[in-house]
Amino acid sequence: MNRMRWQDWTAIVLGLWLIAAPWVLGYSDVGAATWSGVLAGLGVIALEFADAFRPDPWPERVSFLLGLWIAVSPMLLGFTTHTLAMTNTAVVGVLIVLLCLSAIPALRKEASPSH
Repeated sequence: MNRMRWQDWTAIVLGLWLIAAPWVLGYSDVGAATWSGVLAGLGVIALEFADAFRPDPWPERVSFLLGLWIAVSPMLLGFTTHTLAMTNTAVVGVLIVLLCLSAIPALRKEASPSH
């Protein structure tokens, strides 16, 4: 197993938060936000573990795209009128994107021939 970086562990926590947030924050009755959060959270967690077991940049790239999806999903799935659901989802998506971007130097170092 490849060493997991702090970004991976943080993204796993964010994925768990996406899954739990509808019930913790009280918007589980907003179907699109709940299902999107649960599925996206599971996807984030799966990608982070895939990244740990396979030293390849594809999981990080897909995580980046998934983070973008999470960030814009309130607009695309129509739950912008539910402020708490929209804000939580968008913020978590942006954080995942930033985590992926912050992992780029480590990915480059791991991919370098001297490593």
